[in-house]
Parts: sequence; C-alpha cells; structure tokens
Amino acid sequence: MGWEAHDSPKEDMMSKGYQVVPGVWTHVVVTQEGGIQRIYFNGKQVANAFFHNSKRREDRTDDGRVKRFDKADIFIGGGNVYKAGFNGVIDEVQVWDKALSPEEVKQCMNGFEKGKAPQGLRGYFTFEEKTNDGKYANWGTAGEQFTGDVVAIAQSGGEKTENAYYDLREDNNNVLGNPGIPGTLEVKTEALWTLDGARVIEKGDVATVTYAAAGHYGATLKLVNRWGEDTKTVANLVEVTNTTNSINGVNAADFALYPNPFVESVNLRFAEAGVYTIQVATVNGAVMQNTKATANAGDVVNVAITGAKGLYIVRVLKNGKQYKAVKVVKE
Repeated sequence: MGWEAHDSPKEDMMSKGYQVVPGVWTHVVVTQEGGIQRIYFNGKQVANAFFHNSKRREDRTDDGRVKRFDKADIFIGGGNVYKAGFNGVIDEVQVWDKALSPEEVKQCMNGFEKGKAPQGLRGYFTFEEKTNDGKYANWGTAGEQFTGDVVAIAQSGGEKTENAYYDLREDNNNVLGNPGIPGTLEVKTEALWTLDGARVIEKGDVATVTYAAAGHYGATLKLVNRWGEDTKTVANLVEVTNTTNSINGVNAADFALYPNPFVESVNLRFAEAGVYTIQVATVNGAVMQNTKATANAGDVVNVAITGAKGLYIVRVLKNGKQYKAVKVVKE
C-alpha cells in the first residue's frame, strides 16, 4: 500500500519547510484514502502524494510472493532489511480503520483512556501494559488478540537477507513520555537537606542533628525528581543557643547521666534532693515513659528505656518545671 520503487523515495511524501526538532516530542499521522496519502506533524499537514500503483495485498494477483490472505504485521520504523529503522522514542501507536480528517488528527493527539477508544481506533498501543504472554496490550477496538512487540532487525546487511530476523526488545518505561498524554510513570521527589556545621545523629522521616557550638547556621534544601532538580539555601535558618534548660545542658556538679550511649538503661545522679519526674521522649516529642522518683542528694536513679535502638530525649522535671534535658542514644 506504499511506494514500490526500490531505490528512489517518493519525494512528494517528504516534509519540506517543517522540521522535527530532536529531543522534542512530535506527533506524526499518515493517512491513506483511495490513492492519496497525507502526512501530518503536530496536527499540520506537511506533505501529500498520489500513489497510482498502490494496491491492497488481496488485490496483488501479479506477484506470487505476496501472501495475499495472511494476516500482516504493521511495522513502525521499517519492516524489513531494505527499509530504514527508527532512531528515537515512541510513546504510543494508533492504528485506525479509516483516513482521519484534519480535525480528527488534532483530536487523536491527546491520546485516549483505556476502555474509551473510538470505534475506528482498531489498534492502540501505549507500551505500558503487557498481556500474560509478555506482549503489549491493545487498547483498541480490534480486540486483545492483536498485540504488539518492540523489535530490532538483527543479522541483516547487503543482499544477504535470509539470516535477518526480528530480535525482541524490552521497552524503556523510564523515559519520560509526552506530558500531554496520560501515562503510568510515577514521579517521586526526594528532598536532600544540607545543614551547615551540623552532625547527623539519626536519619529517617525526621533527622536529628547536633551542633558543636551555639550560633546561627544556614541550611540548603535540594529537591530531585525525574523532571529535574532545584536548590534553595537559607542563611541563618537554624539558631542554636546555650541556656540552662537546653538539651545536653548538663553540669556534672549538680546532675549527671550515664552511660551514654547505653544498651538497656541509664543512671541519673542528683546533687539536689527532691521529687523528680523523669520523662523519656522520642525526638519528635512524643512521651514514651513517665517515672516518679524521690531522691536524696547524691542518689542515683536507674531508668530502663524499653524502646527500639535510636535517639531519645530524657527530661527531668522538678516542681513541674524542666530541670534538665539530655539526648541519649540506645545501642
């Protein structure tokens, strides 16, 4: 049904004055109605030609090599040794049983949802769903028996064509498709923090960091996904101060906590007598344990921390006010 000359292409079917830009998605439509073929780039007709000798296979009684009534595969990018291959990426393929009008060409550029293919769209391949036998599913109206493959021609060259065959290939669904067509590619964004002057103690949903000295520190956030990345730095975002009630504000003369890191429990030594509340909290502030202790001056109180390995905050309250707060690490 196409140009039959062996060496010379059909010049009228070459686009002139309209470029396909490398790295930019281009929608291509080729239609045939009677003897007229047309080609459209991004909804614009860029070439047309009359094919006086174009025949359907079932009408080719003049060539015994043509298997007139066998089902024929449709190839995009070249179907045999002598035809050119395709260098690029294909996001979807549509096969219609009619010649599309210029308005229908523009409509089919948007793609179709599964189960909503128009009646004339017989073959519709998005290369995002496979059948049980590993073929690419047909979302068109012709039925599930018409499936697709990704192939390359292997062992071809020159006039020796008998060794050539179609080598099955896997699709690369990591390639970003046309953003104007619905697809299944999941895009996740990763957040990467850089905190000036900080040392990371624990990573996870919430990171815990320490600073060696008081001061103001900057931070940088980098967001990365398949579409690209972006970075923002904010100076003096973090303020670290020295106060009597700050975490790790421990003076061995009036209070001590050991060992740190620990395995099962920690010891708290009080220089002042009194009634104390000992809280064990996660780094998010959730209180896990609450213990009351009456201590004389110099007493040591042992507190078992039953949580999993990781970072915790031990708070000591006296008369309802925070007395000390210490970061501890369970190993």
